[in-house]
Amino acid sequence: MPESIPPDSNQNSAQPNPGFGSGRRRRLARRCAIGLALTAAVLYWQREKVVGIPVQAAVSRQIANRELDDALWWVRLGQTLQPQDPRFLLLRAKIARHQGQMQAVAEALKQAAELGASRSELNRAQWLALAQSGQMRQAEPHLPELLTDRNHDNKEVCEAFVIGFIRSHRTDSALQLLDPWIADAPDDATPRLLRARIHQLLSSPRDAEQDFLAAISIDPDWLDPQLELAELLVERKRFADARGYFQKLLDRNFAVVRTCIGLAECRLAEGLAEAAVELLQRACQADPTSLDAHVALGRSLLEVGRYDDGIQALQTALELRPGYDETHYLLAQAYSLNGQRELAQQHSQFVSTARSALDELDKINAALLQNSNDPDKLNRAGEILLQYGDPAEGIVRILTALDLAPDNLRSLQLLTDYYETKAASDPDYQQLADQYRSQLENLAPSAD
Repeated sequence: MPESIPPDSNQNSAQPNPGFGSGRRRRLARRCAIGLALTAAVLYWQREKVVGIPVQAAVSRQIANRELDDALWWVRLGQTLQPQDPRFLLLRAKIARHQGQMQAVAEALKQAAELGASRSELNRAQWLALAQSGQMRQAEPHLPELLTDRNHDNKEVCEAFVIGFIRSHRTDSALQLLDPWIADAPDDATPRLLRARIHQLLSSPRDAEQDFLAAISIDPDWLDPQLELAELLVERKRFADARGYFQKLLDRNFAVVRTCIGLAECRLAEGLAEAAVELLQRACQADPTSLDAHVALGRSLLEVGRYDDGIQALQTALELRPGYDETHYLLAQAYSLNGQRELAQQHSQFVSTARSALDELDKINAALLQNSNDPDKLNRAGEILLQYGDPAEGIVRILTALDLAPDNLRSLQLLTDYYETKAASDPDYQQLADQYRSQLENLAPSAD
């Protein structure tokens, strides 16, 4: 039998000359290093085309698709790759505006200016933010320029101004923009949704429903019109029709708090109070700061006879917004049913005062629909909302009054008092409190 050959017996004979091999490897390594350096240099010199343009296009696409969280992710990526490019901050401001975060808009625009953003781009972003926040005196003079700017899509101009007109109760002005927008873009669901909201404001639920349905037909994947239609159907006591929308939205985990509250209303209408309680408990867990969820939970717990639990939920609601009349009304009921008459009477008295103020607010709102340029009525509406309604909406009314009359002492006093109260528990509001206090003192040096 021949001898077997060891596996490595000819390994050395197969190796090239060590000196030759190492030199070749060094030359190859140098070529690779040079190639990588050249590639890196080209990528750096062309980073605008390689990185900037694609990322900015992705952000714009995500915003158009209303995927704002994804858009923000792309912006952060772009800022990481090109930290000195002001355009990513302009996009950040745009996202913040769509989210309704006007303080974030201001901060992004300030940083963009520091990085050299063009004055025209900064102006455009600022005017749209002013419009969307309802400060029409400052924004409206620029509307013709914005609408005729061929470098941008004027649909976002229409959207920002329509929202601002709605906020300032100028529904006629909003419709003047919406009607041609709908005619020019029959495949765009956004103006249909906005017009539906105006119809609701004008107490025209049938017209609102038609526009909601049109928006859903145009863009079936956009869930906001479905949620708002379902809520409208609940208001119209059409619980069976609303239930299907709410269930679909809940299955997709969309707007969980509002969806659970709406579906709970449907369950209550069906006599399924315990099922409603479970839905509302889920809503409170999803957002422990939701006033609406805790109020609805407290109401449902009272209906099933769980008075102590109902009082606990309503006390949480009272902490979230002390002046909300519905919370006091339900607490008056809860304490009465629980045999605590004195506490029930205290809340009943508050409700009586609040309801009187809210009746006044209804009259003011009706007057503002006829004439939205009355600072005194806007201030009074804002004051009532700060005390008994939604403080955020109250601030919008007061800011609208201040926009119409920049030297209005009542507006400045209301804003100063509100933000100083907020600053006592959250220092982030101190800057706003100081700003309005300074304006007030400059106009009325003797004011306390």
